[in-house]
Amino acid sequence: MANTILKPDLITDTAIKFLEKSIVLAPTIWTNGLGDFAGRRNDTVNIRVELPGTAYKRDLRATGEDRKIQLGTLNEISIPVRLTERIESAVPVTDEELSLDIVSFAQKIVARQVRAIVQQYETDVATLIEGAPYETELTIDANKPYDAFVDATTQLNIDNVDTDGRTLVVGPKVAAALRKSPQWSDASVAGDANAFRHGALGTIDGLTPVVGSNHIDPNSAYLFHQTAFVAANRAPAVPQGAVSGASTSSNGLAIRWLRDYDADYATDRSILTVYTGFGTITEDTTQGVTGPFKRGVKLSLPASGS
Repeated sequence: MANTILKPDLITDTAIKFLEKSIVLAPTIWTNGLGDFAGRRNDTVNIRVELPGTAYKRDLRATGEDRKIQLGTLNEISIPVRLTERIESAVPVTDEELSLDIVSFAQKIVARQVRAIVQQYETDVATLIEGAPYETELTIDANKPYDAFVDATTQLNIDNVDTDGRTLVVGPKVAAALRKSPQWSDASVAGDANAFRHGALGTIDGLTPVVGSNHIDPNSAYLFHQTAFVAANRAPAVPQGAVSGASTSSNGLAIRWLRDYDADYATDRSILTVYTGFGTITEDTTQGVTGPFKRGVKLSLPASGS
């Protein structure tokens, strides 16, 4: 009797559901989940970052050369992002498991594999955020935590970072300090269902979502614009030798599932894989010189205040 229950479309539907439920940090940064890396040198693509244009002023009733329109330029910088690692989860699927219905298989095996992939991916995104060369670092007063976030917002405003697309990511102890603060209760807005499904704690300035993450250092917080970081990922092609397979993507993460047969152990294998690469976006890098990182601010809660 042929095994037909591991249908690719049902597996990918399950993967999408768990990707939507599990990912917290990845949607806060710039992702290139469907980017085309095929045939690129060193598995690298260049992400284009648009720079602000320049406006000019001239007198309303000017004459002669003073009436001449000044032409500006619209510039971009290019950030290379290379796929460097693969995140993978592979488990054996026995005859007994193949006899289960697809719902049980999806929940007991595929869902746990997706969760493992997401946990590692979220850890990698957290490492990216925490390792950036922040120009501005602020200290959080545990008794008045909201003040530090106002200062962080002000710094991004001074650096002309767009207000739309910002996120405040907080570690567990910073999140606890916020919840205990009367300032936060008065200033924040209840979690917006349109912001993020998980980890939403409210908003700063009524606009910036606040997201809690256990992958971030407990005493740290980071306010940044989505374009401060880029995560490139790609679902590998399904090999022709696989029994079955399919690719899907959700929340900026592309993933491949395939089923193959391990003759050494006379068992099938369920394998989920994604190729990943990460980058930090600094300001204008003219003449090959890396500029400062101004699209984010780091905040820290002193250990004694936690």
